[in-house]
Amino acid sequence: MNTNDSADAVEPTVTDILFECPQCGKSLEIDARGAGYLIVCPDCHNEIQVPAWNAEHGSEAPSEDERHRVEIEEMLGQLQAKIARLEHQQRLDDQCIKRIGDELVLIQAALDRITEVVETRNPAS
Repeated sequence: MNTNDSADAVEPTVTDILFECPQCGKSLEIDARGAGYLIVCPDCHNEIQVPAWNAEHGSEAPSEDERHRVEIEEMLGQLQAKIARLEHQQRLDDQCIKRIGDELVLIQAALDRITEVVETRNPAS
C-alpha cells in the first residue's frame, strides 16, 4: 500500500485503487487485487474495507479477465471476513458452553449434597 504523502510513492498503475480513509481522510492506494479486503489505516488505525475497482480509479478499464479476477478476489475477501466473524462467534460460543458445563458440575455437586442431607434425615427403618 502506498500513500500520497510519502517521498518514495510509486506511481499508480491502471488497476490500482485510490481511495481515502473514511475516518481520517488519509489518501491510500492499493493494487486492484486488494479490492474487498479489510486493511488498517496507517494513520488512524481504523479498519476499512478496500472499495472495488472502477473506471474512476484508473485511466483505462481492465480486461474482462482482470475484472472477473478482481470480482472473485473481492468475493473472496468478503468470505474471508465472514469466516473470521464466524470463527470469532464460535470461540465465544465455546466459552459459553464451557461456562455452562462448569455450572452444571456445581449444580450436580449441590444436588448430591441435598440428597445426602435428605437421606441422613430419614434413616432406614
